[in-house]
Amino acid sequence: MRPVFVASVLLACTFRVPAEESKDLAPSALKYGEAMVQHWLAVDLAQQVERAAFYHPRKTNSEIDQLTAALSQTEEQLDQARSLYKKLYKKEVTGHLDALDELLNAASARDVQNAQQAEALLTRIGQKVAGNKFKALPITNDELAPAWSPKLIGKDFKPKRIIFGSTGQFGDDRTLPLRFDFGSSDYGAHLTMDAPGHLSIPEKRRDRTDSVYTWLEKNHEGYHYWAGVYNNQNTYVAQWFLKQHTNDDLWMRLIDGKIPSRGEWAQVNIWNPDIQSFLTNYCETQGRTFRDDPFLVCYDYTGEPHPFGSQPPGQPQYSGYNDSAVAAFHDYLRKKFKTIEHLNHEWESSYKDFDSIQPPPDPYVTLEAKATPLSYEFRLFRRDSHTALWKRVYDAYRKGDPHKPIEANVSQYMSGWPVEGLDAYGMQKAGVADWIDMHMNNFPPNLAEQIYLYSICRLTGKVPVQFEYIWSFPRNKAAPFDDNSESDFRATCTASVWRNLVWGKKALVFFDFYYDWPAYHNAFFDRDVGYSILRPSGCVVPVTKRKMLRFNDLLMKTEVATPPIIVLQPDASVWNSPALHPNQSFSHHINVALHGIHNVLFPKNYPFLYVPENAVLEDHYDLSRHKVIILPDAPYLSPEMTDKLLAWVKRGGTLIAYGVPGIWTPYGKDDMRLVTTVFGKSEVHDTQPGKWKWNWNLTQPTANVQVIKDGENLKGAFATYGKGKVLVAPTGFEGAMSAPFFRAIDTAIGDRPAACSHGKFELVLREDKHGHRYLFVLNPHTREVAQEDVELAGDYTRCLDLGVGSGVPVSLSHSEKNTRLTLRLAPGEGTALELIR
Repeated sequence: MRPVFVASVLLACTFRVPAEESKDLAPSALKYGEAMVQHWLAVDLAQQVERAAFYHPRKTNSEIDQLTAALSQTEEQLDQARSLYKKLYKKEVTGHLDALDELLNAASARDVQNAQQAEALLTRIGQKVAGNKFKALPITNDELAPAWSPKLIGKDFKPKRIIFGSTGQFGDDRTLPLRFDFGSSDYGAHLTMDAPGHLSIPEKRRDRTDSVYTWLEKNHEGYHYWAGVYNNQNTYVAQWFLKQHTNDDLWMRLIDGKIPSRGEWAQVNIWNPDIQSFLTNYCETQGRTFRDDPFLVCYDYTGEPHPFGSQPPGQPQYSGYNDSAVAAFHDYLRKKFKTIEHLNHEWESSYKDFDSIQPPPDPYVTLEAKATPLSYEFRLFRRDSHTALWKRVYDAYRKGDPHKPIEANVSQYMSGWPVEGLDAYGMQKAGVADWIDMHMNNFPPNLAEQIYLYSICRLTGKVPVQFEYIWSFPRNKAAPFDDNSESDFRATCTASVWRNLVWGKKALVFFDFYYDWPAYHNAFFDRDVGYSILRPSGCVVPVTKRKMLRFNDLLMKTEVATPPIIVLQPDASVWNSPALHPNQSFSHHINVALHGIHNVLFPKNYPFLYVPENAVLEDHYDLSRHKVIILPDAPYLSPEMTDKLLAWVKRGGTLIAYGVPGIWTPYGKDDMRLVTTVFGKSEVHDTQPGKWKWNWNLTQPTANVQVIKDGENLKGAFATYGKGKVLVAPTGFEGAMSAPFFRAIDTAIGDRPAACSHGKFELVLREDKHGHRYLFVLNPHTREVAQEDVELAGDYTRCLDLGVGSGVPVSLSHSEKNTRLTLRLAPGEGTALELIR
């Protein structure tokens, strides 16, 4: 497993794999792509017909059966055409171009009829149940065309509508059937500079007389490119700069003196003043060069930022040991503590002066049993330094171009690995980007990070996007998946796009066209025929775009309803967490939050968002909005955070802790105040010092404590405190702790806002500023139609399925204070329900 995306530089490049297709086949490939797109659009319309008939059974079964059979026949024709194309391409047969065209023409003609039949049938059903204003196609197929314009970006760099982009290269007609609003340039992994303030691009690109601009204007497309700042963890450094500066301090140096990389594409030392000046000049030059280019969508930097040593396990990984870094650390301490006397008092140390303080050992080399003042402040220094550098880059772009959005990968689920020093919330708050990218791709935290990114952007006001969007992930572990099944890929794609839309993404860059990454199988072009023709599954993208346009206003004007549950990111504990190697494991808090919390709550429709500790401490986030706080392994808590949590519990909140909370202060000083206040006198031991394997012993429990054991082993304890409750599980919520965990949540929140008993649907409740509510529903299964009752907390009088044409009513039943309805969705299908009280 390699959770860090440290592939070669080619990961960021646009692949131009030679198609080797004959010129005679090229028109057929383009015709196939258009035919396949039209087919999936017709299939989507037929699914809406089926759902309308499910809600309102009428004498239409025979017509629906005929439509389904006709679509199946068309799909067979398209499969035959694709098979014949492959044989012609591989020269297994010759002289059959006319037969290929006949197949494609017949399939296209049949699908025109299929779409017309589906539209007529849906109109007839819809108008009978929803009135004459019902429209089968509130979004026409013509409206799916690319529509890039700078006018799509509003004030504060926020898109006015959701934008679909891709890594399809501008000028490539083969990408057109998928209707992307923008594509990619041919500049590769990074732009180069041939002199200070001057980019190495052709003059025809500067004055926009190049033929690609004619193509962009004709097709109403924009483009983006990758900048060389922390792209694949390395940073571009120009040759002229390297000739002027030969100091080894330019490059990241590890604690053992090793410099992992040097040269034009390397890990730079962010504390070196010359490197800082170069990056400022490089990014300002980009902004100045492209500021008047109306086709450039945004500036995209830090595609894969992983600023650590990237050495094998057991070797150093931390940056911050260059001479300039040590000097900057001293300056950081001076600024924070003012005098050495103040520092010594806070640290309980006896340093002579600031310059006598040396950085702590690298925890990847020297195991750290617990944090010290020195180690904690060094991590905060590295965190703040990265934030300052990224803000410097942002300001440079903004100086060169005041108008275009600036995008960066500032997600890092649970702030990623401490070795990287990247604080998702702090960096966003500092303004290092306008659009915030996530980059988890095919790794299991994919869906969890979507919720995390939405949560953080909700707090900071930034725009969540995904700029290397692997459309073939995430995959549902509960559903079968065959890497050779285009049907499975199609359902996975539609479900994946739906999740991204529901969790707030405002721009997507689908990846890739020209290379089929083995771990992803994500190329839109078919690798078996030289990437010359679109794959059937990829042609479903316009269907997802039609859904996006249908629900765009809802998605732009609503937010996820404030949930009763939050997961509190324990920032001090994140920075002091065990040193897990990024190429071997996710970080400690990624593992805990993903496996111990997300995978427990999300499948059961428990709604939750993430809130960083610093949002509470620094920005006065109001915890009273929520009934349950889940604290994922927080052995380090500041006195201020402990005070806030105890006060919140005392007023009636339910605190649930994975691991024992507040064992130490952030400086590693013994604490235990939260636990002893609620549970009584206790002892906690890390049975493998530095690895957070907790053993908790209640030596003098208070009278209100309920101890939970599995045999003789203490698995957890539950206690009341004031009007609230606290549940602590030292090793998580499995086994004997599962029932107490859900009991504590259910007692605190009552009925879930929306739930389905068998978990067949993913449910997300959103609402607008007027309190109008919409339930977004997804069937994530790749092959099975899902039918299940959904129960809503509250009394709703009407419900409309807005995903069937312009909306059809759904029958409701009521029990006590709740509302129930029955839904049926095809594999990978999503819809939105308007809930009316």
